[in-house]
Amino acid sequence: MAVNVVFTEAKKGYNKEEVQRFIEQLMFDHERAIREKDYAIKSLMNEKEGLEVNYKSKIAELEATLADTQSKEKEQSAKYEELCARMGEKLLFAEQQSALIIAEAENLRTKAETEAAQKAELSVAAISAKARENAAAALRAADILKQKSQQICVGLDHTKRVLEEALEAIEKTAKNA
Repeated sequence: MAVNVVFTEAKKGYNKEEVQRFIEQLMFDHERAIREKDYAIKSLMNEKEGLEVNYKSKIAELEATLADTQSKEKEQSAKYEELCARMGEKLLFAEQQSALIIAEAENLRTKAETEAAQKAELSVAAISAKARENAAAALRAADILKQKSQQICVGLDHTKRVLEEALEAIEKTAKNA
């Protein structure tokens, strides 16, 4: 603090009263500056603590959201695996049924050959067509399930990226603060 003060000369140096008033004013200004600095430091510390609490709560919220999303992802994966297992069982059942139907058709054809060759060929053709339709329907259902599972995986990957980006943004904000 630069102050332009001129003291008048007295017989034995400067005027003591003027010097004393100047020193008192300097001390008053100095104490006021210290109080203002202390107040500013306390305000900044309170603001810093408030920001820390705010960031910690936001991080806790994001961590909870991430945990929830991971839990849902596990549930979806378990459901997908269960659906795959059920579709596999159904496909196996369809194959077994198809094999049974074909075997039955062969038996009918053999019987029918003894009765009439023409009747046997018509029965086999009808049964084979039915088996192919069942197999085609099962394959279509498996394709639909596969597409849905891929869509679920894409959605989960997207959610994971969004959460990671949000966490990075929060970490950057926390570092910058």
